[in-house]
Amino acid sequence: MKSIFFLLMIAGSLCGCGSDSPPAVTAGRSLTDSTGTAFSLEPLPSRIISFAPYITQNIYLLGAGDKLVGVTKFCKLPAGEKKQVIGDLLTQDIERIIQLKPELVLATKEGNKPEVVNQLKGLGIRVFVLSEANSWKDIRSGFMQMAELLGKTADAQKILEQLEVRLSAVREKNALAGSPSKVFFQLSEQFHTAAKDTFADEVITQAGAVNIAHNAVGRWPMLSAEEVIAQDPDLIIIPLMGNITEQAKAGWEKFPLLKAVKSNKIVIADADLCCLPTPENFVGLTELISEILHK
Repeated sequence: MKSIFFLLMIAGSLCGCGSDSPPAVTAGRSLTDSTGTAFSLEPLPSRIISFAPYITQNIYLLGAGDKLVGVTKFCKLPAGEKKQVIGDLLTQDIERIIQLKPELVLATKEGNKPEVVNQLKGLGIRVFVLSEANSWKDIRSGFMQMAELLGKTADAQKILEQLEVRLSAVREKNALAGSPSKVFFQLSEQFHTAAKDTFADEVITQAGAVNIAHNAVGRWPMLSAEEVIAQDPDLIIIPLMGNITEQAKAGWEKFPLLKAVKSNKIVIADADLCCLPTPENFVGLTELISEILHK
């Protein structure tokens, strides 16, 4: 369980804010990825492979699921959809990828191995490597890059404009609140969590709260139960992770003096919402945290 959650987080951010408008797309007909490779935007690809669950979600959000021919075993598809599985986040079946004849492979800078990307490039397969998705600015930028590659820029801009309206509503609510609440984002039964420069930390900040692990050493530190208790968080969020989820919640309920326990704010949240840094998930999780804290 623990390894799956960290892979999901790493694949996305891996999980500069502001109210400015969505990033503009390039004026020309080429786009440069995080490795410095330039891509021609013509012709548009009709056969795409996704190397990460959040990429797959974004492809469907953009209405381009019909172009998707390959996904990882962790990618969730809409009901009735079936795609070829090409591996997981770190290991891909090169032969199967070749058989699928992709016109574009979408990979992540942190979540996928450079040697796999380079091997595919050496075979003449176009691989666009997306940058980290650790902040709202990162997420919007990557989403717009994907949209431009797929010929969906107008759709993406409309989606981001609607999401910005929702984020603005959260910010207005935050402005009326008192001192910020404390949040602990638990990612494993060993109290692994997300510190600064991660999707989760940015979401907590946007929700008008303070991540108790923000200043911890490393991006994915492991705190002790004593450290969490000493911080006395107002809210504890636990992504849904099977039977361990309820066990983790029950473990905190043994400490009735914790603010999160006293106020019944130990929340089990959808794993994809918590771990996959798509624009929709970012705003949805921000809204959820804000709503719980401001009840």
